[in-house]
Amino acid sequence: MTLDPKRLSEKDFDDYEFICREGARLAAMEPQALFEHFRLHPEDRFHWMPRPRGGELFLSRQADLRFLQIATRGLLALGTDREKHSLEKVVGAVKSELVSRLDEPSKITDENAHDVFRAAIQALAVTHSRLTHFIPCTVVVHEVTPRFRIGPVEFALRSLFMHENESQIRRRKEGPQGSDLGFEQLEKFFSRFRWIAHVAVEPCDAAVSTQRARRAVQMALDLFKLYVGSSRASCVRQGYDLGIPTETAELVSDEPHGFSILWGRRIGDAIVNDNWFRQVSVQKPWQEAESLISRALSTWGEVPEPEQRFLDALAWHGEAVTDPEPQSRVLKFWIAIERVASLHSGVSVAKRAALLSCNNPEEFEGQLSKCNSLYSKRSAVSHGALGRESATSLETASRVEMLSRTALAAYLMLLERLQKRGDMSKGSLEVEFEQLEKICRKGGRRVQERKSP
Repeated sequence: MTLDPKRLSEKDFDDYEFICREGARLAAMEPQALFEHFRLHPEDRFHWMPRPRGGELFLSRQADLRFLQIATRGLLALGTDREKHSLEKVVGAVKSELVSRLDEPSKITDENAHDVFRAAIQALAVTHSRLTHFIPCTVVVHEVTPRFRIGPVEFALRSLFMHENESQIRRRKEGPQGSDLGFEQLEKFFSRFRWIAHVAVEPCDAAVSTQRARRAVQMALDLFKLYVGSSRASCVRQGYDLGIPTETAELVSDEPHGFSILWGRRIGDAIVNDNWFRQVSVQKPWQEAESLISRALSTWGEVPEPEQRFLDALAWHGEAVTDPEPQSRVLKFWIAIERVASLHSGVSVAKRAALLSCNNPEEFEGQLSKCNSLYSKRSAVSHGALGRESATSLETASRVEMLSRTALAAYLMLLERLQKRGDMSKGSLEVEFEQLEKICRKGGRRVQERKSP
């Protein structure tokens, strides 16, 4: 935001003048006139601000939008600290702060009007604290490793977590009335899941903190799904996400025998080998992804574009793993690949996917042919040439998933090279792709030379 403090105050002052005029106009109306106004202007019915001595003062929709304008403009001027705040709460705090100064409105001028916003932000910042969030999840069936960490997120078996913390949870400070019932509901909800994830978020608005914590947990779960695959990890999720229920009951009926009830339960956690964590945690791409997830949680503001591209791709891949429809999985896996491969228009996504996924330069031409074939399947799905019930959909989804897994892991190694060079720019990433293509083209020429008589 380029506005200096003086210009911010001038703009805020104009908005406050408009707000006060509108509030005074509606406050001066007789009840019948106010009723008629709301009949003619129904958009003004649900807008108000607190009165200085209690109660509420009606506002027009346009006046309320000015508060939103003040809050949005002020947050933009804060820079990256804006991410620590909830826009809705900032609007409320600005309203309250303005009301507290209306006893002497003449003291608000076009030179100091932005002080209202600053005071509101300071009042909100006092309420911010570092919170640790505990989120139930489905992850793995195996309990040989009862506690493990993926980036900033630590996972512990629910039984272990409750053993270590139940007494403290029960005697939490200033528990509300009916706190025993609250614990019972918590225990009932947590008992549906085998694992509890916990992650700490630096001081910010409570709603923002919750959002960041759940996003961090989801990134950790998506990294797990990237390595484990959809055949085993399709039901991996955190407890606050919608998913296919693990407990189901079906009701059917036939004419002679009447109703029948079918009940079933399946495990949502992935079935892998006992040493799964030791095996994946030593791999370089996994370690790079963990570091990236940690940086994303600790950074207020945008991460460098090459890193954000991976995080977006990881989310698309994770969604695809959970999606029950194979053709939808095909599209989402390809979106994941495109997010890391297509840096600008005109790029051949299939070629970039081949560059990332071939094991050595000599295999590039063959891999490019496979990627072109798979990309044509993606086009057939998106353009309607392939029906939803196509018999090849499952096979195609499985092949594209493997391509996405390989491409994302290779992309992480590109990021590692950028990190070592200290140049995490989009241009530097493009150079990496160009160098990779030169190497693969040379390998292809060597193969052709060996084939020549």
